[in-house]
Amino acid sequence: MEALRLDLADPPSRFDGLAPYWRAAYEEDWGNYSLMFGTFGMSANVAPLGNQSAPTDQITDVGGDAQFQYIDAVNAVTARLTYASSRTWIISTGSALYLLNVPDCI
Repeated sequence: MEALRLDLADPPSRFDGLAPYWRAAYEEDWGNYSLMFGTFGMSANVAPLGNQSAPTDQITDVGGDAQFQYIDAVNAVTARLTYASSRTWIISTGSALYLLNVPDCI
């Protein structure tokens, strides 16, 4: 991490409270075929620049995925599809950027 100049002891932002993550999937098999559908996501309040006393930004990521698979003694084919969406409610960062008058940062 030193080569990347990243200090893991002082990250640029920190979670404020819990950051729950979920993953659920359903799979069905028919002989050599299988089909899976799933969902995943995370919701967290993030204190930018590690300032735990400032208001936090709320980040919610939600996604879904699917997989079709065929496997026999000689061949195997897998097709995967994934979609992810991220929404951020800028509260503290937006205020700081407004006060700093930094254009085009969001």
